[in-house]
Amino acid sequence: MVVTSAPRQAHRAAGQVHLSAGVVRTELDRLGMHHVADVQATEHRMLEALAAGERTAFAAAAAERLLRGHEARPPKERRAYPCAWRAMLDAVWSGLAGDPGAFREVSRLIAEFYLSPYHHDNGADGPDDATDDAVAATLYAAQCHLHGCVDFAMWSAACGYDAAAAVASADLSWSHRRPAELDPHTWQLAHPALQAELERQLEDLELLAEQGGMLAADAQADRAAAVERLRAQPVGSSMVR
Repeated sequence: MVVTSAPRQAHRAAGQVHLSAGVVRTELDRLGMHHVADVQATEHRMLEALAAGERTAFAAAAAERLLRGHEARPPKERRAYPCAWRAMLDAVWSGLAGDPGAFREVSRLIAEFYLSPYHHDNGADGPDDATDDAVAATLYAAQCHLHGCVDFAMWSAACGYDAAAAVASADLSWSHRRPAELDPHTWQLAHPALQAELERQLEDLELLAEQGGMLAADAQADRAAAVERLRAQPVGSSMVR
């Protein structure tokens, strides 16, 4: 993997929508839809109860959706830099599947990234390639693989939300279809891209809570099967910007 970009200096909320707590939450509840703040609180609580490998798997699943979104583009529209992070994410998955050399490979790739000219403190004057949601999510998943922290897993998931929020913000046809009685912020949060991402994150955590112990199994086949189940996900247009 040739690293050619800068890390996120701090997690940004690309496409983040306004949350007016009372009205929006009430309307989303009535629609049977998720409120991002509630989902994030649930995720944090569940991640605290999971082992480091399970947290990494959750982070890697979020990154996988975003990276596949780039890879699903037609070749002429595909951005080379995010796709170059496939090697990093595959190394994380290999580690989860039990590859003893994956920890060192992930460490090497992170070091290569940090030593590149694209890891900088020049703000807007420097390259911004690594602010891409797929790149940032993959970096967070890799760091979670090394350190097992809840925060890295949460930040990777937040990248998935940010990407979906950007899709929702850009979908002008969706705003025109808003029922008159609904708050505009509620309708934006009800966008299918946002709701699908939040739902998938909760599904991943439920799977890990039920079967995450398989990631610590001695049998290589059992670990590989658990990893493949987490990696298996459709590539939809919601994550392709």
